[in-house]
Amino acid sequence: MKHVLITGCSSGLGEAAVLRLAKAGYRVTGTVRRQTDADRLAAAAGPDASWILMEVTDDRSVRDGLGGLIERRGAPDVLVNNVGVPCLGSMEELRIPDFRAALETNVIGALRVYQAVAPAMRRRGSGQIVNLSSSIGKAALPIYGGYCATKFALEAMSEAMRYELAPFGVAVNILEPGIIATAFRNKKQAQRNDRIPANSPYGNRLDNPAPPDLMQRISTPEEVAAALQQLIETPQGEFRRVCGRDAEAFLEARRKLDDGAFERHLTGKGYAAIL
Repeated sequence: MKHVLITGCSSGLGEAAVLRLAKAGYRVTGTVRRQTDADRLAAAAGPDASWILMEVTDDRSVRDGLGGLIERRGAPDVLVNNVGVPCLGSMEELRIPDFRAALETNVIGALRVYQAVAPAMRRRGSGQIVNLSSSIGKAALPIYGGYCATKFALEAMSEAMRYELAPFGVAVNILEPGIIATAFRNKKQAQRNDRIPANSPYGNRLDNPAPPDLMQRISTPEEVAAALQQLIETPQGEFRRVCGRDAEAFLEARRKLDDGAFERHLTGKGYAAIL
């Protein structure tokens, strides 16, 4: 059975993916930053899951963690670059250190892990990379511009990776979920409270309630984990897989509408895209 390596497994989608894939018979290695998370998850995931303490923003941590894994087990059959952090704020008010930190985790961290694993996959002549993007990695929204920029960058890197590795028998895929009901949303609210000034001219963009039809369409971590499993089981299928009814509706509008019509669509949703 395939060996799957998943980054960022202490909660949310990463945790759900480890539990689902281990139950399905995969050998899974998850990365976490704290031993307490590894201990808690080990009891839930069972003997088919193992854990690495690793920080994707640290060269030595990734080198030691993944170098040891590859030495013991060989390259994983599948790498899932899941780890990510939010980055909220208007582009006018976004603090450069906050943006740099998001780039370091969401973009450079993903690349760092990829570079640790891809050579062994290439030499073996098989493997799969799945990069966790987002529906707003294809079309940006106000206040989320910093986060969108990291996912746009991940999409671009994924395309290059796919072309580069295809001749060596290694597939690269992107999963594009919409909103997921995880602690990630709580982190975004904490950032909103910390990073957007009380008198910000853009603050109302986050304070307005989300459209009811949108909140009825968001996905659970388990639903996204199921889509991830399907992608792992069909690596030669579609390059990008959209997950979640909210993501499907959003990206369908982006595909079908020109820039002006899409701006009017967003304005109707309360994003005030039209001057």
